[in-house]
Amino acid sequence: MLNKKYSIETIFDITEKLYFEIRKNEEFYNKFFKKYDISKLIEVQKETIAHLLGYKSNVTEIDLVEKHKHLNIKEEDWNTFVKIVIKVLNDFKLEQKEIDFVLGKFSQFKDQIVTA
Repeated sequence: MLNKKYSIETIFDITEKLYFEIRKNEEFYNKFFKKYDISKLIEVQKETIAHLLGYKSNVTEIDLVEKHKHLNIKEEDWNTFVKIVIKVLNDFKLEQKEIDFVLGKFSQFKDQIVTA
């Protein structure tokens, strides 16, 4: 888990900022997110990301393969996502070990998300 100074509300704020930054990358946003209700997606992702990072949330189980298989996500898409995550975590002034923790958690699920 992240340093205890990061509340679940901070994780929710990080998630909101993540999607703010995703929207700024027009090509990436249009490819994967434009057809969805982004406000609704952000609310779901807040809980999902909190769960992935070890926080108690409303999510208890995640089928990432089912949720992502139709998106045809490639390695380069994953790398774009990771760059955005790193920027957001740096904006929140997380220490490098905490950034590494988050990236490590996300990378555990890469094979379920990168399908192309």
